[in-house]
Amino acid sequence: MKSRRQGVAIAVALALVVGRVSALHAAEAADSAAATPATPVAQGLSWSIEGTGSYHTVGRPYFGSADARDTWGEGFERVRVNSGRPDGLWFSAGGVGMATAGGDYYGAHNRIDGRLDQLEAGAANVAGSGVNVVAGRQDLVMGDGFLIGDGYVDHRAALWNIPLNFYDALRVDWKNAKWHALAFGANLSPSLGGGDIYPLGLEYGAELGLTPMAGADVTATILRQHDKHATDMNAAAYALRATWPFGTSTLTGEAVVEGGTLGGAALRGKGGHLRFVAPVKARWSPVATGEYYYFSGDDPATPRNEGYYPWQSRWSDWSQYYVGDLLASTVGTSSNMEILRAQLGVTPREGTGVRMLAHRMDRNRAIAAGASKAFAYEYDLVVDQAFGPHWSAWVMGGYATPLDAAKTEWGGQNSGQVFASVSWKFSGPGDDAE
Repeated sequence: MKSRRQGVAIAVALALVVGRVSALHAAEAADSAAATPATPVAQGLSWSIEGTGSYHTVGRPYFGSADARDTWGEGFERVRVNSGRPDGLWFSAGGVGMATAGGDYYGAHNRIDGRLDQLEAGAANVAGSGVNVVAGRQDLVMGDGFLIGDGYVDHRAALWNIPLNFYDALRVDWKNAKWHALAFGANLSPSLGGGDIYPLGLEYGAELGLTPMAGADVTATILRQHDKHATDMNAAAYALRATWPFGTSTLTGEAVVEGGTLGGAALRGKGGHLRFVAPVKARWSPVATGEYYYFSGDDPATPRNEGYYPWQSRWSDWSQYYVGDLLASTVGTSSNMEILRAQLGVTPREGTGVRMLAHRMDRNRAIAAGASKAFAYEYDLVVDQAFGPHWSAWVMGGYATPLDAAKTEWGGQNSGQVFASVSWKFSGPGDDAE
């Protein structure tokens, strides 16, 4: 109980900091704000509709038997209706329809489903303070989604595309020219514990960040999660993330230390990543990326749980943060793993992108004394193409080879996949999809 009271006190204190700092800088925010507060939706009534259809074929998923193959199609369509007012009040509602045709490697077979995934109301730049408040079913992301970004575990249809990520939450955020802060509280989705009826607990957190110059940012985060129904969790995470430019290149990283309890054991996980992105002045505008991921593993010789608990990471790009699409989608790569990733992207023509990715994955801690940590390699090739303002498509191929640890845990066969996808987006009034 003491740790829970401390977590609540810290979250409340940081929320008060948001309010106090915003009050101190109200004059500055008012000077820089437009006469009409900027809301996340357009003034008046507006709408948007977007969707994706994709085809998937995977050979020997989970490094399984030589004749194992899964082939399926899936798709989803998302609809939004919005209303914004000149005084900064706004409202948004919408839902998602999803379908899987055939059978995927998760076990979903010929399923159709739908969910109300947005029902939120907000107030922007309250009283000229720079404070924004949002309540309801909403899209909630902290930073770039390494810790918080996907509040719903898709388990019915279109599972690979991950169309649902909402939180039922209250969020307050604030920013001015150099400082920004955020505090939130949310119900844990029943999907996180495998249930489908009752909420399983609460999650809340706050962060405070500084932007000392253009392209640079340093932010400290605290998270708490309480779930006594399914996973017996009273966990905490303390994180520091930063982005810093070096000329045209950028270094980005986040470090996480975990505390509290999970399953009755003291949680002492550690995780993080470090990414360096370097554009190159050459034909086709190449961009090189190197990244290192660290997710601690549990030591069975201690009563503590040293394994990293991944919270609710969000997919926002290839290998970010489901690292290695083929392996992250099957055997998992977000705990007890160390990963090196290299990526090279080029733009051979306007609207066309080509990316090549290579991953080396090793267990952070061997699953048995004397066992190998070497887990797998994965190589991916992605080609994407834009077709005007409304349509886009991509084709992705992935190939993974197991090393000693994966052969012991899963199987000895190489895995491969080929995916293709088409997406569309329209909006109104004016049908000017952004």
